[in-house]
Amino acid sequence: FFVFFSFFFTLFVILSPTCLCLLFSLSLFFFLQSRPPLSTLSSSSAASDVYKRQDSMRTFSLSRHYLGKMILEEDMVDGFAHFHPKASRRATCWGQHTNSRYSNGGSKIDYVLIDRDFFERFALAGSTPGLDTGGRDDLDPESAEAALSACTLNGRYRPVGFEGGGMQEIAPAHYDAHFRPPGTGIVYTPPQLSDHVPVTFLMRGEAIPGPLQLRGDAATRACQPHAQNKSITSFFKPSGGLQLAGSTSVNKLKRKGSNCQLKSAKKGTLAAMINKMSNGQVGK
Repeated sequence: FFVFFSFFFTLFVILSPTCLCLLFSLSLFFFLQSRPPLSTLSSSSAASDVYKRQDSMRTFSLSRHYLGKMILEEDMVDGFAHFHPKASRRATCWGQHTNSRYSNGGSKIDYVLIDRDFFERFALAGSTPGLDTGGRDDLDPESAEAALSACTLNGRYRPVGFEGGGMQEIAPAHYDAHFRPPGTGIVYTPPQLSDHVPVTFLMRGEAIPGPLQLRGDAATRACQPHAQNKSITSFFKPSGGLQLAGSTSVNKLKRKGSNCQLKSAKKGTLAAMINKMSNGQVGK
């Protein structure tokens, strides 16, 4: 009995890691088989349709679930998915440090979502509705090969060597290539500018009534809080003493005499130090 038990115990110890690995591999295989394609939300079907498929939503990340839920509940339209429902591998962001753009190993994380009523009245695909193919006319614009050609400008954008040296300079022809006729799609800017590329949405002219006066328009400025920030030059003042609030300098304080004191001067603060300077107590 002891020999019999030892034999089977040894066999179990030897085979258990193998059995566990086999079970894990089988589980991973069936999980991947049941998982929807990576481009389901971004290109191959409408996000609202995907959200309705509750049986597959558990394999999506929370961000994709949130996006599909918002599109469905708020009755929004993804302009890119609407005009290019079969587009494959259209990414908008790549890892610059891994050169993933040059194999198109990126993700589509940029979207333009439009109210459905507004979309139906004003949305346009563009005069050239086909997606960018990197200058190649022999490719299906919605194919993965066309997506790779678009993000690499048909191989003219070169990856950065890991031994150093930096990115290649932008050739004028490479820079000009991303200026295409307006349309709803993706603008593939050169990799030297960013690891992101923008998505676009084209509207009819009557979508915005009246002439645009953006520079002097108060409502436009109110929508741009960053425009209210001071420029970096505002932090630099002409020489003539340490500048204080209200353009008061240390030199002016000295001329006012030793009775001049800054209010609310606490020990160890800049105001306390300036009081000492104005009273000739710097060395004390």
